[in-house]
Amino acid sequence: WRGRTARIFLLSLADALLGLQRADEALDPLERALAIRGRAAGDPTDLADVQLSLAHALWDAASGERTRAVAMAQQARVAYTAAGDRERDKLAEAVTWLAKRGGRGRRRR
Repeated sequence: WRGRTARIFLLSLADALLGLQRADEALDPLERALAIRGRAAGDPTDLADVQLSLAHALWDAASGERTRAVAMAQQARVAYTAAGDRERDKLAEAVTWLAKRGGRGRRRR
């Protein structure tokens, strides 16, 4: 399994685990998806999708890596903002997630 197919599979698996409130189990597939996407060129919102899911998992996991969770969500927000209208819903999700967790939903200028 390589590249985009592996990333999509791992992200889908992790999102299913998050939906079942199994954040700790979602971490490994998300870290693997992040590593795969980090090595490849492509649409920055593909990386943002992984980062936002990873933010959810990190926040809810027993390890409690909340600082990293906020950083992941902030990076995703930047990519979604740059994508404009085509990622409006995902941007709203990232902004809301950050606002609820003290990570400043909107970036100050």
